[in-house]
Amino acid sequence: MKFIRLATMMMVVLGIVCSCGQHGNKLVGLNNSPVVAERIFTSQGDTVIVCNMDLVTDTIDFPMSLLLSNLEIVKLDDSEEALIGDGYTFISPNHIVSLAYQSGVKLFNRDGSFITSVSKRGNGPDEFGNGLYDAQIDDSNNRLYFINFNANKIMTFDLQGNALQHIPLAKQVNKGRFHIDTEKKKVYMAALCFSKEEPAFYVQDFEGNMIQEVPSNHLSSQVMDFSNEVYFLQNTSALDYDLFWWGQDRLDSLYHYDEAANRMVPKFTTNLNSKDNMHNYIELPDYYLVSCYQPDPPKTMLAMIDKQSLKGSYVRLILDMMGDIDVTNTGFVDGNYILNIPPFYLQKQWMNWEDFSDLPAGVAKFVEYIQTEETEDMNNVVLIGKLKRSKEEGFTLKDMEFDPYKAVGQQAVSQSTTSPATDSDDDSIYEYDDLDVWAIYPDGDVQGALKYVKERVHYPENLSADIKGLVNVSFVVNKDGSLSDITLRKGLDPALDEQVIQAFKGMPKWKPAKKDGKSVRSNYMMAVGVSKE
Repeated sequence: MKFIRLATMMMVVLGIVCSCGQHGNKLVGLNNSPVVAERIFTSQGDTVIVCNMDLVTDTIDFPMSLLLSNLEIVKLDDSEEALIGDGYTFISPNHIVSLAYQSGVKLFNRDGSFITSVSKRGNGPDEFGNGLYDAQIDDSNNRLYFINFNANKIMTFDLQGNALQHIPLAKQVNKGRFHIDTEKKKVYMAALCFSKEEPAFYVQDFEGNMIQEVPSNHLSSQVMDFSNEVYFLQNTSALDYDLFWWGQDRLDSLYHYDEAANRMVPKFTTNLNSKDNMHNYIELPDYYLVSCYQPDPPKTMLAMIDKQSLKGSYVRLILDMMGDIDVTNTGFVDGNYILNIPPFYLQKQWMNWEDFSDLPAGVAKFVEYIQTEETEDMNNVVLIGKLKRSKEEGFTLKDMEFDPYKAVGQQAVSQSTTSPATDSDDDSIYEYDDLDVWAIYPDGDVQGALKYVKERVHYPENLSADIKGLVNVSFVVNKDGSLSDITLRKGLDPALDEQVIQAFKGMPKWKPAKKDGKSVRSNYMMAVGVSKE
């Protein structure tokens, strides 16, 4: 049985909560927040912003219209071969690509129409083998580049899905994030390092020849854990670099790569003091974000610091132009905001939204359609925003071409020309990489399932608080969504383990996995963090 590592999924699975109503501080931003950071000067002449997290206390709703100059909604093609699910999403002016180990590489036009699946899972020269991590679309040169979790090449295809000459890597990389500069004919590579000898960042040519590299030194981890993440986001003109270490509390920095000096220049860090959590940093044109994750009990918080005023606060990022949805998602990359979202999440959040008078006509029709139609078989929706380059820029919600009658008609034709997607007599139990759609817990997906279990686990009075960690449980999600074969794989203490098992036995039905349009049984494994706090 393959283990679905929650550490990775938590970073990409959407967690959204409806925050309906009007927010009095919609246009205030951080203006009323306290100063929480200072500028310091290092011995190398660098200026670093240091945030004192003990000063970050209040939480405010921060409207995304203050961060974005525009937002557009792209409804992806509903055809079976176009379905994507969870994964990394990348855009260019003309294209969208989804990377997901579950569904592979899917290429779309910017209007959401499906072009083709690119490559396939396997061990062949033009196939991806061990997961997908980063991509870049080059419209001008008709190129799509993407990379595996552990790679010795950047896979290269044209935008019709045909394999081209792949780019060999100067060093094999773990979770490599890359940027290709076609004019300079250079590849800039950021990587996860497990020894000090490996480069954290390097530059090579298209033939695989190393040009220069920066040793990882303190940026490396001695523990080989692929749950850790690399952030090379380029939301400004700088080549920024940051790491997230799962289960390792570290004082670290967000860096800019100085190509001329071939070194990492520190730009932002935090003084965590009493805060005990894991974190990563994200740079935006006018702000730094600190995404903090506490595993016991599971809790994610997002802090925002203004680069100029040094004011800061914990924030909930609110899509104030789309029904005040709290997206709790940091999908900022290449100067864009990208949110790949299943339509049933939107339906849940928009169910009580009634006033569409401020929406463009096509967007209003789309919202009404999502509110009233069955969403289970719909493909995902991608929200795409452009980050403001200055705070003075305004905001525009772009209209979309959406004809609800055409959408319903296409759905009806599809159903009339294919056999109904009814459950079969197939009682096979499928692994997650053999499925078209994974099984999901209906109320909050992975995080909702974790919350359900943790709320039902209580420490006996005589049990030491030192007994804490992960309880691993495997189970089968049946075709009707019920759970069976619930098995303890790794426990902490019999009294706690039994409570976890009982919580899973009493859990509401899941949405079952799908294969070939039919509900099937599937294996699942979940790690639940348990502590006395």
